[in-house]
Amino acid sequence: MAANGPGRRQDQAMIWDADTQSALMFGGQAANTFQYFNDLWQFHWRTRSWAELQPDFPGPSPRFGHSAVWDLVSRTMLILGGNSVSETYGEMWAYESARNRWTLWLSSDGPGPRVYHTAVWDPLRRAMLAFGGESGVDILAELRYFSFVSRAWWPLTTGSGPRSKHTAVWDAATRSMLVFGGWNGQSYLSNLQRYDANSDNWAEVPAAGAVPWPRGGHAAAWDPASSSFFVVGGVQNRSDTRSFSDDFFSFSILNGMWAELGPNAPGASAELPPGPSARTSLSVVFDAASPALLLFGGFNGSYLGETWRYVMTPTAPTPTLRCQLGQPCLPEGTDAGNLSMSNLRVKTSCQDGHGLPPLDGRRLFVEPDSHQLCACAGNDCSRAQDHTVPVGRFIAEGPYANQSALCYIGWKCTVPIWMGVGISTNDSLIARRDCHNMLTSTYSLAITINESANAFLLDVGMIDSAGTPAVVELCWCPFSHSCDSAEDFQATALRLHIQCPPGQYELENACNLCPADHYCPGGQQLRSCPLASTAPIGSSELSHCICLRGRYWDDGTCALCPYGSTTTQTGATSVTSCTCLPDFVNTNPETPWICDCGPGFGFDVERGVCEACPAGSFKSAAGNMLCSACPSDQSTLQTTTRSSAECLCRAGLMQDGEACVDCPQGFFCNGTGLAQQCLEGATSGTRSTSLEDCLCGPGLFKNEITCDPCPQGKYKQDSGNAAFCNGQCPSNSLSKEGSWGLADCSCTDGHYAEIDSEGRLSRCASCAGLPHFHCDGGFREENGTNVHVLPLARAGFYQTGILTAYKCSVVAEDGLSACLGGVTCSDTDKSDNLEHCRESAAGNLCASGSTGMLCGECPVGWGRHNIQQACMPCTGATLSMTSSILAEVSLKALINFIVASMAATAAIRGSGKLHTSMLRMANQWVAACSVLLVFDLDGVRSLLSASELNQALSPRLAWPQEVSLAMAGVFDILSFAQPLVSVNFGIQCRTQELFAEPTAPTTALGIYYLCLPVLLILGILVLSSAAVYLLVPIARRYGFHFNEVAKRREQRRAVLQRLKGALEELMELKGLKGISWHDVEQSGALDMATVAQLEASIAQPDSFLRDFAAGSRKRLFKSAATSRDDNSNDVDGCRSASSSCGQSGSFQELQQGGTPVHEIVAERAANLGGETRVAMRQTTSIAEEHQILEVDAAMDSLDFGLFGSKPGLLSLVQQSMPIIWIGLISLWPVLMAAFLRMLWCVPIPQEGDDGVGFTYRLLPSPDIVCWEAPHLPAAGVAIGGLLVWCVGVPTVLAARLLFMPDRHAPENYRRYGFFLQGYEQAYWWWDVIAKRVDVGLMMLIAYTSLVPTPEAKLLLYPIFSGIQLFLSAWIRPFTNQQAGLLDVLEMLLQMTRFLLFGAVAAMVILSPETTTAQLLAISLLIFVLAAVSYLLLQVVAQFLKDASEVSSAESRKNPIMKLFSGVQHLVLGYTLPIFRQHEDEHLQLCWRCDKDTITVLTASETAPDKRGSACLSSFWRFRAQLLRFSASHQRTTLAKLNEEFTTFWLVQLQQRELPCESAIILCRLAEANKYLARTTAKTRIAAVWMQQLQEGAYDSGPKTCTPEDVEAAVARLTQLAPEQAVKLVECAVAVSARHGKVTGKSPSQRVSHEIQEELRIGSRANRATGAACDDAERLHADSGTEADAVPLVNVMVEKDLAAAQRVRDVAQEYDKAEQLKQEVEKAKKDLKEAETKLKEAETKLEEAEQEIEKHKHTKDLVFVCM
Repeated sequence: MAANGPGRRQDQAMIWDADTQSALMFGGQAANTFQYFNDLWQFHWRTRSWAELQPDFPGPSPRFGHSAVWDLVSRTMLILGGNSVSETYGEMWAYESARNRWTLWLSSDGPGPRVYHTAVWDPLRRAMLAFGGESGVDILAELRYFSFVSRAWWPLTTGSGPRSKHTAVWDAATRSMLVFGGWNGQSYLSNLQRYDANSDNWAEVPAAGAVPWPRGGHAAAWDPASSSFFVVGGVQNRSDTRSFSDDFFSFSILNGMWAELGPNAPGASAELPPGPSARTSLSVVFDAASPALLLFGGFNGSYLGETWRYVMTPTAPTPTLRCQLGQPCLPEGTDAGNLSMSNLRVKTSCQDGHGLPPLDGRRLFVEPDSHQLCACAGNDCSRAQDHTVPVGRFIAEGPYANQSALCYIGWKCTVPIWMGVGISTNDSLIARRDCHNMLTSTYSLAITINESANAFLLDVGMIDSAGTPAVVELCWCPFSHSCDSAEDFQATALRLHIQCPPGQYELENACNLCPADHYCPGGQQLRSCPLASTAPIGSSELSHCICLRGRYWDDGTCALCPYGSTTTQTGATSVTSCTCLPDFVNTNPETPWICDCGPGFGFDVERGVCEACPAGSFKSAAGNMLCSACPSDQSTLQTTTRSSAECLCRAGLMQDGEACVDCPQGFFCNGTGLAQQCLEGATSGTRSTSLEDCLCGPGLFKNEITCDPCPQGKYKQDSGNAAFCNGQCPSNSLSKEGSWGLADCSCTDGHYAEIDSEGRLSRCASCAGLPHFHCDGGFREENGTNVHVLPLARAGFYQTGILTAYKCSVVAEDGLSACLGGVTCSDTDKSDNLEHCRESAAGNLCASGSTGMLCGECPVGWGRHNIQQACMPCTGATLSMTSSILAEVSLKALINFIVASMAATAAIRGSGKLHTSMLRMANQWVAACSVLLVFDLDGVRSLLSASELNQALSPRLAWPQEVSLAMAGVFDILSFAQPLVSVNFGIQCRTQELFAEPTAPTTALGIYYLCLPVLLILGILVLSSAAVYLLVPIARRYGFHFNEVAKRREQRRAVLQRLKGALEELMELKGLKGISWHDVEQSGALDMATVAQLEASIAQPDSFLRDFAAGSRKRLFKSAATSRDDNSNDVDGCRSASSSCGQSGSFQELQQGGTPVHEIVAERAANLGGETRVAMRQTTSIAEEHQILEVDAAMDSLDFGLFGSKPGLLSLVQQSMPIIWIGLISLWPVLMAAFLRMLWCVPIPQEGDDGVGFTYRLLPSPDIVCWEAPHLPAAGVAIGGLLVWCVGVPTVLAARLLFMPDRHAPENYRRYGFFLQGYEQAYWWWDVIAKRVDVGLMMLIAYTSLVPTPEAKLLLYPIFSGIQLFLSAWIRPFTNQQAGLLDVLEMLLQMTRFLLFGAVAAMVILSPETTTAQLLAISLLIFVLAAVSYLLLQVVAQFLKDASEVSSAESRKNPIMKLFSGVQHLVLGYTLPIFRQHEDEHLQLCWRCDKDTITVLTASETAPDKRGSACLSSFWRFRAQLLRFSASHQRTTLAKLNEEFTTFWLVQLQQRELPCESAIILCRLAEANKYLARTTAKTRIAAVWMQQLQEGAYDSGPKTCTPEDVEAAVARLTQLAPEQAVKLVECAVAVSARHGKVTGKSPSQRVSHEIQEELRIGSRANRATGAACDDAERLHADSGTEADAVPLVNVMVEKDLAAAQRVRDVAQEYDKAEQLKQEVEKAKKDLKEAETKLKEAETKLEEAEQEIEKHKHTKDLVFVCM
């Protein structure tokens, strides 16, 4: 069976899906050929074929020896364990067939690795039971239970012994598992074990008959109908000989007999075909519906891959009778078949001599189990032992007997295990005192039954705390009974013993709290704690009784600790807890509780106690002995002396060797034996005995008992015990403690010393007038002399003189200033980090890696990444310079490549998106605003304060640096032209290696920036070459394209290929041999279908095929002739196709009606003529994809919108020019700033011999003095770069655009669209000239000394910003697209810029307090963030303007692309509803061709608000206002569009006559523009547009358009050539006039004309219908049956049934026209009078036009239509 199936293998796993009649097989191995499988196959029995499945997600790794089970509910296959080469798995995988995917199910308590085990499925509990197997180390005997619902594992009772390579099946009727054979590690087995899941126990099943030989590696299946167990194949041990087996056995559970089946069975017919060959490690599943066995694979020395099926004779299901305990057991109405219970007996086994009580309708009370229905084999059937033939099974269901549980009063009660047969969670349990006798209980329990592993858990709930101890029986009633009677609950489920809880005891049938010093384990027990122990009230265990302190637990009693020892706390548990008391010592570590007298304590022999040694005695050793006495001239200071060394000389004496002598002067002896020196600065006489004998010296004063030094600012010159110091230091000075005179006084912090002529301190001046200095005060040591400390510059300032300093702008590596402040110069202090140091003067300390003037230079071997950043050590300078230059040039080239591609693509497509203009606008704004970050704002002085006070005392601006850092981050995000990598570091380091001159790095950096544009041009050319010659061909090979033409062709080709496959499969299935794919292609049915329609046809090929056949009489007959068997279906399909086109009627109406056939057909044909023109316009609107040949192929086929196919080198350079121009312009701010920084000279104050002077130095390199010889090379490079790149490039670009004949020509607009998009045509120069001048002036002020001070620069910036704001508001250079969005953004950004610089200037002038300045700075940051956020929000909205969600059907097979499509689908699914305007948010302009009015309907009028709650509606309205497509914005857009059209017509086109109905003209143009393909070539737009205008004249019904449609039409109109635009507008006016003439024609003439035209078309249709009838007759003649032709004619005629009604309507209109004829004659007279008045109006109009010419601004004109 199945020639094309899985490869040969063994040890695979297979399951059977009864719903689909198919088998699923996974894994296996063919180790001898080194093959290990993880493929998944499905065998369909109906088609007898294998099919490999390809799940969506990766599945298990290759493995064999695993198990598989099938969950029919979820249609999931579970795979457990397995092995692969050297690894054994324990994981579980799930294959969900409904989703066709694998999922790994992890579990922390899983069964562990195993192989060659078995797994069965319990469908009742939806659980898997896994038994035995090998763990890779041992053979297992464990049984594990897995719940599908909770996905948790539980261990069950272990089997009778370990085994692997056995088989197991599941008997669902008894919920038992049968296990046969296997390998136990020593031998093969042949016993049959049964595991009862209800009782969780194992038992061996006795068996007789043809018992199979011991074996392993066999396969087994279970037949539930016959209750039989089938065993196939394996390796058998037959008389100690092992061999492959081809035996086939069955075991009947009913009679306990084994039988051999198949061709090898004894007595089998020789005519039976041979079965499968002997084999092991095969797979077998059972198909109960057939019934049949399905076998696959195995091993017999060779790997096998056949598929076998063994079909068995269907047998009747085994009769089974079920009864529940406590319920009447009636055999009638059961599934015991047709057996008569009167001739049957119920026994545990039919071989037993006795049976169960007869089933006569009485309530059943037996042990739940599976029993046998036994029939009588003889004539005498009166006794039970006569019934020995098993014919069925009887299952007694209910809880097992003798189950009990213990619960405590007031506690939550849970019975963890409750078991039985046939019980479920839906059963009912009640509490009674006696279930059988139905005695009620005092407890009312709400019992919930829950599943728990293989048993049930009873949740009894809280036991009533007011209850009393009792025994309660839980009575059971199955859910299959009504359980509404007390008699239904007579079966005992469990005996529940309710007792007093632990901590209480039962007394007189009540629970009492356990008293103190007792413990109560629960129930009736009240037990006392042992003597000398205690327990708190409510104790429940003996362990709660603890011994008192000094006692320990000893065999149930609390014993005293030995003498001299005790316990540190209560609760001691042994004598080892007893430790020695203080002053007692243990002398034997083995018995720490035995203690002797310690040192300092003697032993009283009489009393047997230890006493302290008195004064004058001592005891040094531990033990029970007496104390020893000291010598006569010595004594001890205290009792309990422990050493002879503590015997000391008496007071006034001191120890001198062995003798005691007098205490000397300056000391005192207090009896310790030692001479103690007097306090510092004090002295004493001989034999002094105390501290009072000592006197205080100079600089000290007596403070009670101590000599304290004089406090700071005081001094004392004489000796004595005075209580104070009488000397005082000058003001703002202090002296150290213990000072002797004025020379010890020094200035305090914040002051500096002024010395008199004698070198003494005269006064201490304040440092408040020196804000850049810190005055530390105090002294410094110089040549051994204390010298007063001078003022030193603070950190962040560079000290150039004693009282002059300059703020540093360079930072160190830690982000702080590289200037660490001033230091004092001395010969011993000099180091490499000291700068500008003179002997005996102040110097400067620079941070590590900084040196030179202002610490602004990097030492040799160091470099910095950017100006004012920290210097870093040079490592790998050559590589760093080369890699950084390559990285910067590559990144800039890539960014400009992307921007140029976006701009060119937008120009080609004319998409109306404004994101490119917004990004350009943001870049310009950032370039202007970022100059603010050049200034150290917290170092800027307040001008108002400086005018009133000394300039040095003026406060600094309290600007938080965090705000500057945040703004820098915002500007970096918005500026794609900012350098992403730095080359400064590499150039500086490399230059230092090559040149010794200190100015070489600055000059080299200038040369780099001078060459950077050239490098960028080369990088762009290299990148363009890689994109054109490498990326595009490689991407095209894999189906990716970068131009619109190729994308559309590829997309359409792929969809057509899928449609072809779907149609060919359907035609083969339907037997339509007369129609082929070639017919479909040749018919042209695919030519006008869009990709979306083709996708819909793929989803519904039946509908497409019916429509295709019904579209042609010939194809319809042809398809009917080749599919006669399905004729009725085809005709019904054609009828449905006809009805879908709006047809009605039936063939019977045609036969029974009174109207002639040719008249009905003629009327139908007339209708078709009227509908043709409308259909043509609809066809045009959906044929966008088929106009690939009509688009501007030269532009739409450009890759990236820039490059042709395989251009030559010169062509590539020419085609790369848009990127080069954008790159040079985007590089302009970087170059401008870099070159100006090389001319950035600032005045530095310096002290010299002649006083304070100023020197101009180059701020980026302060060691260079400006305009001296070292500076000239760098200055020359900077000036040359400014002239060439910063002035020359914009000038050349502006000249190129200025002298361009037609800047908006398609090719020019594509190449230079980046600079033109978003601007009005007259203001093309705004970006190239105006913005460059604006940014250039801002940078010129920032980076040069034209304005000398930072304060003056900051005051100039608001002026320039205000001028730019005024010019933007006055000129308004941007287009009015999207309600003038670009003008709004420009005003917002310019206003933000003006506010930013204006607020900083105001802070410089007014000098607000620190808190106010910080709040204002934070407010400015918030305002900047708000403006930037709004800009980014609009940019995102522009990017998503035409985006659409990606259909999953379009996802590529590549997993990466599939992931990308999924992420894109998710993101767009959430963002599009927010950023895109919904259909119900559009204003609707409603109008008709025959009316001159336009009705504007708001969104609420066209569609009710369905957006949810009030809060949600408010959100949507706020969003519409924020994104500028609310109703008010749309009305503003309409007004601006009308104004723009008027300006365009009168000014740009220079027309003299303005159409009266300009609003109607715009609506007509918008309506016709909707039917223009987006990809229509610009050279054909006017012609196609006029064609659509003419086609629209035939549709006189109501029309609607939106402001967005009108805006698109005006934008497209203004891009046309002037002569084309004039012709188009005149065509629209002519169409309106023609429509008026047509509608003004007399009704009778118009109706007569229509009738004649429709009759002519009807005549042609009548002839076509006659031809169809002739074809039908020929087909009838060929087929010989009338049934084939009549339905086809029926179909063709049904298409024309509705025509009659149209003719009748026309006739009625003809009658009405005659009545109106007289009214028309009267109207002619009125018309003549109106013509006379019209001539007078025309004369007045000419006069008005002359007045109009005098006006210059056409935007203020108002035209009145007469």
